[in-house]
Amino acid sequence: MNILKNTGLNVLGVLIPALVAFPVLGIMARRLGIESFGLYTIVLGLVGYASIFDLGLARSVIRAVALNDEELVIEKIVGTALIFVTVVGVVISLLIYINSNYLSNLLASNIDSAELSLSIKIVALCIPLFLCTQVWLAALEGKAFFIDINLHRAISGMSLVLLPYLLICIKPTLGYAVLGLAIARLLSAVYAYCLMRKKSLASKIIWDKNTLIDLFKFGGWLTVSNIVSPLMTYMDRFFLAGYGMASKVAFYTAPSELVTRLLIFPIAITRVLFLKLCRDEESIKNELKLSYLLFLLFMCAVVAPMYFYAEKIMLLWMGPAYVGEASDVLKVLLIGFIFNAFAQLPFTQIQALGASKITAIIHLIEVLPYLGLLWFLVGKFGVLGAAFAWTSRVFLDFIVLMVTYKNMKKGATITMVQDIK
Repeated sequence: MNILKNTGLNVLGVLIPALVAFPVLGIMARRLGIESFGLYTIVLGLVGYASIFDLGLARSVIRAVALNDEELVIEKIVGTALIFVTVVGVVISLLIYINSNYLSNLLASNIDSAELSLSIKIVALCIPLFLCTQVWLAALEGKAFFIDINLHRAISGMSLVLLPYLLICIKPTLGYAVLGLAIARLLSAVYAYCLMRKKSLASKIIWDKNTLIDLFKFGGWLTVSNIVSPLMTYMDRFFLAGYGMASKVAFYTAPSELVTRLLIFPIAITRVLFLKLCRDEESIKNELKLSYLLFLLFMCAVVAPMYFYAEKIMLLWMGPAYVGEASDVLKVLLIGFIFNAFAQLPFTQIQALGASKITAIIHLIEVLPYLGLLWFLVGKFGVLGAAFAWTSRVFLDFIVLMVTYKNMKKGATITMVQDIK
């Protein structure tokens, strides 16, 4: 498995749709208006947060499939995970659908509440499809089918941007944008299923209770991370809306979306490393050193210029309304991005050891202080306060993960790891 080759494939799989998304989101922001676009990014956040409902099974499937070659075992792994996330997805979808009016009122805005409620209902229906797609892609990734996975990511990623845009060209409303998002999710699920069939991977859906238990031995604690981590990622925009700043949410979410898309590079590397780390960490010391070097090069070549030209970037991308407050937010988030990117490496190393309990405990410890800091800074500084809170949190997260992993390597936490295994 060549780390540069597969990292390159992973980068292309997300970079291509990101390059499409960059101008398209700028056009959508102008057509929808500041408040509608801000709410649209919140809806995108809801879709992203839906990843928690796989309860850690997608990551667990990657690891389990990577460690097994027997066809029947893989069928049990994929089939069990698929049945489980489908049931959970349907239940969560119904709960969100039933409470859509309450959620729309919670996001108090000048947008028609009936339209916002309908948008939330549409998003709710996407959740089971999204979760099934995650399991199918996890199985493919476990067998290192990086070309197929990244072709899927590229095509699906572009459709998730272009279809909402095409529909708002018909009618520039939040409802039409979200409908385009839902159609894209459906097509993404169909495509992922076809890839599974093409690779003859887990052609039978087999339920096995013992397999589910095994998956949760790793994925159970990962569930905690999957719940808490997206909560800390997306809660900032809900705090802004809750403080009556719905008209300014876009000034935060636009630069936040840009910074989030920069994570394609570090995540592309760590996804490849994760498979190899699961098998043998000692054999890839040189590749780990190369990963740190690539991270540094990316910061110098991409992140630093973006910081110094933040105003021009926001002006060209989103328009004059986003110069000033939004560009200041971008600068603060870019500083946080550096620490968030480097944190991906110790995070991946810890989880590859099967010690998802440790990362989950770290996230649990972080969440309440972060929410408290977020509440305080948003109330005092508005959108810029949300950026400061996020950057402070990812900086501390990086320090804690690095120290924890070094202690594990020195044997300070050997007993804990053995208990987990």
